[in-house]
Amino acid sequence: MPARLTAQHSRAMPYVIALLISVVVFVLARPAMAQGVKGEASVAVTGGYGRIVIRLATEVEAKVRLSGGILIVQFKEPVDVPVDRITTGATEYIGAARRDPDGRGLRFALMQKVRISSMAAGERLFIDLLPESWTFTFCMSANRNARPSGSRRAAPM
Repeated sequence: MPARLTAQHSRAMPYVIALLISVVVFVLARPAMAQGVKGEASVAVTGGYGRIVIRLATEVEAKVRLSGGILIVQFKEPVDVPVDRITTGATEYIGAARRDPDGRGLRFALMQKVRISSMAAGERLFIDLLPESWTFTFCMSANRNARPSGSRRAAPM
């Protein structure tokens, strides 16, 4: 009986080795897959509001939402966007920032209550952080017949 088991084991051994190699390759390749699409994030404070700009190497679908005092940006695929120093330029808006371990999300701890407005434009995602006190003023030109620069009026016939 023992000789019979060893014969069965010796025939199964190549399959076991192949399975182990596949598992090792998959585990080692996983960190590389989690890196995701390379990108960068910046923040600017002008005009009484803050703006986060996330620029990626390729277009990636994203959803932006607020949950309590946390701004959450969720991506359809993993991204590699360093955010550890983003608070430097906007301490009145962002207290801390981190990337989710799976690379599919960025989270920003907000320092004040804001309304958000986001817009994707190709590989860029713009997120405006509007304080509750922020209002937009629109100025109309006093001359209602004014034309945009560079426009021409058709010649009369």
